[in-house]
Amino acid sequence: MKFNSTFNFDFGDEVRRFRIDMNMLCEVEQVLGERLMSNENFWSNLGFTQLRALAYSMLYAQDPRPTIEQVGSWMSEVDLGEFTAAFMEAFTRDFPKTESEPENGKPHDPTKG
Repeated sequence: MKFNSTFNFDFGDEVRRFRIDMNMLCEVEQVLGERLMSNENFWSNLGFTQLRALAYSMLYAQDPRPTIEQVGSWMSEVDLGEFTAAFMEAFTRDFPKTESEPENGKPHDPTKG
């Protein structure tokens, strides 16, 4: 298993590259003040605060200049369903499917092993 996925998304009036790697995961834990791997509900109950923190953290590793509030403003201009789907596809790309997981796409929950 590796943590190094990317995806491009039209975000903030330009196409931006979002990177999911170890630095991003550490940054999102710092921003939210919680550990992702020990919170079983994090991945199944994503809210606006978590989505904004994820987007901010994916961009921060590449360009620390935008603030979390600026990222939130950009998010107001995008289809959050499409953005979340792009994130989940990139995030789960590196996780093997479990036998009980359907092929049609319920994302693997990394907190469940």
